[in-house]
Amino acid sequence: MAKAVEFRAFQPQDSRDDLLRRIRNLSTEHAEALLAVAGLAQELHDAGLLSLASGLLSARTEVTKHLVEVLSSREAVVAIRIILTFGSLLSTLSPDKVSAALNPDKESTSLLGIAKGLTTREAREATAAGVKLLNVFGSALLAQKRSGASNE
Repeated sequence: MAKAVEFRAFQPQDSRDDLLRRIRNLSTEHAEALLAVAGLAQELHDAGLLSLASGLLSARTEVTKHLVEVLSSREAVVAIRIILTFGSLLSTLSPDKVSAALNPDKESTSLLGIAKGLTTREAREATAAGVKLLNVFGSALLAQKRSGASNE
């Protein structure tokens, strides 16, 4: 024999009653999580971060304009390029070799060991790069001094 199927009225999952039921059950189902969120919210409030976030959100167009101005300045572009250059250099370094270089043995710290280390191609490349960087920074310092002297 066939069984009769109960008739139920369809209610979408996001109906108002369903939402109210879920909110009522929230405290019993997720009590620990709610306490953690309340604690975090209190710490953010005590530190003033909630007020800061609220202020940033309300002034988002002004903040965005200011950030764009700062990031499009010549200094920011140069800094970003330098960071990217050094970042790509860092990605080629071997952590094991850096660790070994920072923890030298007795032989490599003697004057003869240091002189021997300076004769390698890698040391000459690093020395040349260091001297070139010194020249770049020196010319920048001189240009800054000249522009500072002409502004006074």
